[in-house]
Amino acid sequence: MSGNVWEWVDSHYLPHPGNTVHRAEYGEDKRILKGGSWFDCLSYGCGLSAPTFNRSFFTPEVRNNSFGFRCAKTP
Repeated sequence: MSGNVWEWVDSHYLPHPGNTVHRAEYGEDKRILKGGSWFDCLSYGCGLSAPTFNRSFFTPEVRNNSFGFRCAKTP
């Protein structure tokens, strides 16, 4: 599914465990987006925008054609 859309994650944009570097962007007002979208090739060049390890952030109010979500349920 990599490359279809950035996927919203139900986590706040906070540092990874063990990270001691502070960024002004960290906070509970932003949510994480993971993955990427081939649509972003226009902006960043193909190959940079779709790896599954990509991590970005926005406030939940932001809408974009390359953002989506995946429903998941514990079996």
